[in-house]
Amino acid sequence: MVHCTLMVQATDIATGCPRDMRMAWAAVLAAAWLCTTVPPSAQAVANGAPEAPPAMAPQSHQVPTSQPETVRKLRRATEEQIQANRERTEEMGAVLRELDPSIRVLETPHYTVYSCWSPRSDAGLKRIVERVHRALCEQSDIPVAGGIYAGKCPIYILADGEQFAAFARRLHGDDVPAWAGAYQGQEGEFSWMVLQSLTDERRFIEVLVHEATHSFLGRYLTNRPVPRWANEGLAEMMAARMVPGCEASRHHANAAREVVTGRLDMSDTFDGFGVGSDRRVALHYGVAQSLVRFMVLKDRKAFVRYVTLVKGGAGDAQALQEAYGMTRRDLLQQWFHAAMKTNGAIGR
Repeated sequence: MVHCTLMVQATDIATGCPRDMRMAWAAVLAAAWLCTTVPPSAQAVANGAPEAPPAMAPQSHQVPTSQPETVRKLRRATEEQIQANRERTEEMGAVLRELDPSIRVLETPHYTVYSCWSPRSDAGLKRIVERVHRALCEQSDIPVAGGIYAGKCPIYILADGEQFAAFARRLHGDDVPAWAGAYQGQEGEFSWMVLQSLTDERRFIEVLVHEATHSFLGRYLTNRPVPRWANEGLAEMMAARMVPGCEASRHHANAAREVVTGRLDMSDTFDGFGVGSDRRVALHYGVAQSLVRFMVLKDRKAFVRYVTLVKGGAGDAQALQEAYGMTRRDLLQQWFHAAMKTNGAIGR
């Protein structure tokens, strides 16, 4: 994440440049309902007795505070904010049209999509972005009709890596890394997503769900950031649940098995997320998703409370203690035990 007047969450993706996408919508749409259901067997695993993993670095215990939970999760946008965001959306769209005059605009209740795809993909694309929004609202106990954005969130889909880089450079200079193929940005009350189109349609939808989750969390309650491990963990979990067979759907179990088999200390997932070798960072992403899965299966409403507390200003460890009555060490211990019982496959 790059911080300046602009906040950007960038994702590294494979390159490709389809112009006529025939997306595998059916499997994605059929899987959307899974995002908020918990199988009884998984719930039992999540509530199992804790077992301490080996070589676990010590974590400080936090004392619960009396800070009240903020119940208002939707920020009321003013007409001025909505109009300003609409104008900003169109300004960015104009930049994209200079790069690709054939770009088309699709409108849904919560998104404005600038698409480089064939019109044959329009209906499926519109359905999937709204299904993602619905799943995130249901996960967060927010009315779907109310919306999370000040107006609509624009999504700009570019044809290839060269166009993506040119668009990002025109808008943000060097704030977006050259290797990125997708990013989510937020500036005040304005949120947007930019994605490079891919020949691998399943991978593209996975990235779309991932970035949409970041965008949603950015607008939830306040502009305060969610700890990166929880932010990335939730984004990966939502992608895994909504896109059957995608990379994220395998990554969490593979990472958990590697940790359990190697008896690895993953306590740096909390404060050192994304730091280290490529293998270590890959483990961070897999373990973060697995941790979030465990937390949601254990008590989904407690996870909502955890995120709400963090967005309200509580520290990560404090919010975890208040929402779950656990320290970070407790969470890692209970997660490790669940991963051992399920061979790493916590949840779906």
